[in-house]
Amino acid sequence: MKLLPLITLAITLVFASIASADWTLTENSEIHYLSTKVFTNNSGSITENNVISGVTGSVSKRGKAKIDIDLLSLNTAVPIRNERVQKFVFGIDTFSPKATIEADVPAEALQATTQNLDIPAILTLAGQSTDVVLHVAVHHHHDTIQVVSVKPTVVKGSEFNMAAGFAKLTELAGLGYIPMDIPVSFSVTLVK
Repeated sequence: MKLLPLITLAITLVFASIASADWTLTENSEIHYLSTKVFTNNSGSITENNVISGVTGSVSKRGKAKIDIDLLSLNTAVPIRNERVQKFVFGIDTFSPKATIEADVPAEALQATTQNLDIPAILTLAGQSTDVVLHVAVHHHHDTIQVVSVKPTVVKGSEFNMAAGFAKLTELAGLGYIPMDIPVSFSVTLVK
């Protein structure tokens, strides 16, 4: 008879620890951004999708989110372009080769529902920080949360002192210009 209360206590403790556990990003989380190259004499342009796959982080049971973005995991599909963007735009020779996003995630986002939310966050990149809003859809499926952007967040290169880096890329590629407002979207998966 003493065994039943012990089993009940053990099950209660296991479920309580699962309910209060932190959420951790899985390795299939990634960030995409579009870059546009405008040719000389405005003779045309091309927009390309780029991906950053080194995205790690967690969301605490209290909703504190910290996401680390490894800028060295950038893939533009052209190795020399990867290096140039990392060096001239992200400034990895001067600043940390990572960016971070910090946010307070509303409690309802961590509950078992599906919903759209606008989450204020702080983006730190190339030694500068700025406020951004992440427009997301949150989908729960068993012990997994999928968070995807429902509309891109526009990251303004001018807010991160990137004008010289964009100018250098423009010069090296022989382009007319490269717009500094970059639409960024993402897909992250969290597990307990």
